[in-house]
Amino acid sequence: MSSREHVLATAVVELARALDEDFDVLDFLQALATRTEELFDGATAMLMLADQRGSLRLVAASADVGQALPLARVPAIQAYDSGAPVVHGPFAGRDSATPSLTPDHGYRWGNALPLRVRDEVLGSLVLLSRGEDPVGDDEVQILEAVAEIVTLGLIQDRGPRDREQLAVQLQTALTLRIALEQATGMVAELLGVPIDAALAALDAHARQTGRGLSAVARSVIAGRIDAATLAVHVRRGDADR
Repeated sequence: MSSREHVLATAVVELARALDEDFDVLDFLQALATRTEELFDGATAMLMLADQRGSLRLVAASADVGQALPLARVPAIQAYDSGAPVVHGPFAGRDSATPSLTPDHGYRWGNALPLRVRDEVLGSLVLLSRGEDPVGDDEVQILEAVAEIVTLGLIQDRGPRDREQLAVQLQTALTLRIALEQATGMVAELLGVPIDAALAALDAHARQTGRGLSAVARSVIAGRIDAATLAVHVRRGDADR
């Protein structure tokens, strides 16, 4: 089995777990963003969902996106509005759509795919890549497979769902993302590590204890998990950055 096949197989396993009653939507989405990054070396994956006003909001990312978020929003909004895959780029320094970005980010292309449930678009899967060329057709098919897994996880195996039920599920994901960002920032400050390292520590602790990522985030905010507990999950060298 190739490395990509292994990653996709892992994603399918995570989808199967998402059908359990104890499904943690934030845990699932964060795992899928990480799997997508593993499929595309040097790229950054983001998942954006539409809130109740139809505005796209970030719910999961494979890395600390920082100022690169406006760059991802361009193809994300286009894919969400059109309901079709979008390729945006090449990015070259500051452009009118993303004036805050500089070439230091290293991203050249943005691919976005809509997250669809029948005729309704829930959001977008975005991949920012650094290659000279955009991802090819075969790789777009892989992204489409990931987008399908994400969508299936969001609606779960509950048969047809009305618009209100789906809105509650999406709002839950957006609310949990806020808690995760707060907890990640707290851990980064307490341990003196980058945001990526803090998120990895939270994720590692969640997996070690068998808890959902959102539950761990809430425990950090409430002060029920101390810095020493999470410090053991920080990779060597991260604390010196």
